[in-house]
Order: sequence, then C-alpha cells, then structure tokens
Amino acid sequence: MGYLKKQVTTCWVDATGKRVPKGTPKAKKKQTESPKWYGVFNSKGKKLSFPLHRDKRVAEKMLKDLEAAQYKNDLGHISPFAKHLSRPISDHLEMYIMFLEEKDRGERYLKDCKRLITTTLIHFKLITTEDNTWQSKITSCKTLLDLISIDVEDFDLYLARMKLSGRTKNTYRGAISSFLTWLVSKRRLETNPFLLVTKSDESRKTFVRRSESEPNIIKLLQSAKDRPLAKFEEKCMKRKAALGGKINNEAKKRLELKGYGRALVYKMAVLTGLRAAELHKLKVHFLETETDQPKLFAPKTITKNKKDAVFHLRKEFAEELASWVKQTGRKPTDPLFSVPRNYLRNFKKDLQFAGIPYLDTQGRKFDFHALRKTCNVLMGQAKISPALRQKHMRHSDIRLTLETYDDADAYDQTIIVSGLPEFRLNNSEDAKL
Repeated sequence: MGYLKKQVTTCWVDATGKRVPKGTPKAKKKQTESPKWYGVFNSKGKKLSFPLHRDKRVAEKMLKDLEAAQYKNDLGHISPFAKHLSRPISDHLEMYIMFLEEKDRGERYLKDCKRLITTTLIHFKLITTEDNTWQSKITSCKTLLDLISIDVEDFDLYLARMKLSGRTKNTYRGAISSFLTWLVSKRRLETNPFLLVTKSDESRKTFVRRSESEPNIIKLLQSAKDRPLAKFEEKCMKRKAALGGKINNEAKKRLELKGYGRALVYKMAVLTGLRAAELHKLKVHFLETETDQPKLFAPKTITKNKKDAVFHLRKEFAEELASWVKQTGRKPTDPLFSVPRNYLRNFKKDLQFAGIPYLDTQGRKFDFHALRKTCNVLMGQAKISPALRQKHMRHSDIRLTLETYDDADAYDQTIIVSGLPEFRLNNSEDAKL
C-alpha cells in the first residue's frame, strides 16, 4: 500500500529570516514543508515517490490511480503511452512544429508558437538552453512525464505573475494547451491537463495606444527623413580631427535616401493601415502608379487575415513611391521597402527627434502599430462611413473599428454642444414682457 507525505526542506536562516550557509554564526535551522503531497509506494522492490497535488483528497485519488497503473505495468500490461512519456519533450515539440508546417502555417506563426512553448518550458526548468533563451541551443531536456506533472495551480500562478495583457497570457496558455491536445490526438498522451488552466480576463489592458494629430504626423515624417543625415553630421562634428567635420556627397545621398525610405514606410502605414510585417513583405510589382487611380495590391500571402486587399493611393503619394523605386533601382520582384528587425527602436528615436513623446501623460503609447490606429481616426475625422473604415482597416468586427482602433479624444468635442438643443427657459421677467 502506498501512502502520502510532504517533502521537508531544511535550510539555515539568520535573524531577519534570510537564507544563509550552514555554519553561519547565530543561524537557525528552518524546516519547510512542500505545498504538494507526494505519493510513495513500492514497485518491484523499489520505493517510488511522485509529486501529486496540494489538495489531500485529490492527491489520494491520484495515488490510487498511480498504484493501479503501476500494478498493471508490473503484470506486463504496459500502458500504450509509456514509451512516449519517457521521451524528451524536445522530440515531441519538433514533431509538432513539423505538423504545423504541413498545415501551411505561416513562418511567423511557427516562430511564435515555438517561442511561447519553449519559454514556458524554460520557466518550469523542463528545458535548459545555452544562454537561457528560447532561441539558443537546447543543452538538456526532461521527459513528457515531467511536463504533465506540472500542477495546474502552478501554471495559473505563472500566468498571473506575468506583467502582460490578458490576451497575451491566454496566448501562452493556448500555445502549450494546443501542443498537448496534439499529443492526445496522436495517442502520445491520454489527457490534456492544461485544459483546466484558468483563462485570463482579456478586458483588462496593460497599456493603451493613442493616435496622433495630422501636424504631429507631418513632424514625424520630416524627422524620419532628416534624422539619419543630421545624426551623422553631428557625429562628424565631434570627430573633426579625423573627418574634418565634413561628409562626402555620396554618403550624404545615401543617408538622405535612407531617411526618405523610412519616411515613406511611416506614410504608407498611416495612409493604408498596413502592419509592419505586411509592409516588410510588399513587392514593387504590387504597385500600380501609371493609372488614373493609383493602387497598391496586397495579396493574401502577406496579409494577416489571409485575404487579398486593394488600397487606393493619392497621386502625389504614388509619384513619391515611383520616384523612390527609380532612385533605389529596385526591380519588380524586389521588396518595396527595407523594414529592419529593429524598426521599433528606430521609430522611438524618430519620435524623440521630432519632439513627440512615446508615452503621454495619460500613460498611452504611440508605437509603430499606433500609426494603424491613427489611420482609422483620420478617416473618422474626415467623416468617412464606419463601413468603409472597417473595409479599409480589414477588420472582421466593426467593434474593432469603432472601439479598439478609435480615439474619442482625437475628435472635436465642441460639436456635442452645437448638436444638442438649447432647451431655453423663460424667467419671470421674460414672462411679463
């Protein structure tokens, strides 16, 4: 018969309760019981111990199930999941990623999926990497049995302590749960315990994006255009001895072109609402600048919602894009823009150069994605119908257009006063007249 017990950890503490090495003067011995109950039973002359649950009743049931399963194994009735439970988690994860690739999941989806799962496994010390990040090489890995031994309450606590939005927390939960659901479907696991993990409240937001006014957007575009050359000239002035404080025409042209390209990226984002990942995948041949109504075609292979999109462009902007393509010598199959991985870092520097705060007094952020919100607000200020705004923004739900991506503070509040009736009251003197 097995029995339950709690693991006792012994340590030494000083007068303030801080842990210290054994033998420290005036240190006291302190014993702490584990929050979980452990099940202990014998199998083939060996004493086995497993962490079970914090609730004693639940732990007793789990112990009985373990004893029954072990008894069957001792008799030769091996569980069909036993061989999979003893394999490293990394083996299963590699097969899961391959499965997603066969389902034609996008490159970014696969990368995010691997990042979320591996980050979680690192936190629970189930996987160890060279520099303790998800991108580095795995040095050691525990088994699938160790993964399903994680207490659901511990996982709830892990999500609760994250300083992230409820939606992001649910993304972490969904990634690990989908992985285990796949294991169940492939008969590598009996059940998915992570289905019991509590969902986070997505209505609570850690930060809110704001839109910016038209004058500030103009300042941002000019800042993006001028900053590369201005910063280089400033650096040259500090190194007069080496460079004479001058810059040759070829380098000047290159830096001016770099700034011009960055300004066009911001302009495209605020006029079309395209995301950074979508802008990165735009090709030159997606542009139609020689027609009466210039257009930009975004195929479903690059859009987030996997649907084709067409954006009508102002003639002035189309001419700027055509000039950009000609100056840079880009071919039809080349990327339209060069959007680097550190685009947000450059964006923050451009904001600072323009004198626009990244975080305002209300705690609202203006990051690159806020250009998309600004696009929607500018259409609202121009009194474009909500249906057209939803189509241009490619939103599946009108609430995204009118709530999440709108900003009531950006509109003229005085129209409320003029729009309401006067409701004038006559006083007693007016009544006599």
